[in-house]
Amino acid sequence: MIALVMQAPNARRAAPRWQLERVDADALPRVWALCRDAAESELPAQVPLPLREALLDAPYRAWAWLARSAERDVGVLVASVGLDLPGGGYCLRVDGLYVKPAWRGCGIGDGLRAHARRIADDMGCARIHWPGMP
Repeated sequence: MIALVMQAPNARRAAPRWQLERVDADALPRVWALCRDAAESELPAQVPLPLREALLDAPYRAWAWLARSAERDVGVLVASVGLDLPGGGYCLRVDGLYVKPAWRGCGIGDGLRAHARRIADDMGCARIHWPGMP
């Protein structure tokens, strides 16, 4: 799991221009590069088959979005849909949210979290499970 990025409210910097890009097969190695940046231990260089299958093979089990600024990958959001028990509805499970350290404090993490909330609403999810939270 990628650690959730938290930023102190008083640590805001000027917000750069950035946009979200839905991850496809061509962007998958860039997602894996950010995962490797975020990892606390060494990860293999190749994209693992389960990640490739979950993001690219139907039925889709997970989705990923890259945050890009000045044609650079600066963050990533990876999410999947699961069951919200005991209620029996769907939930959006944020599997990873990461912003490169140099880009933290300027609203990208907040933007990725807001995107996760929009996706959950669009999918009719009862709630969102964030990393590190039950």
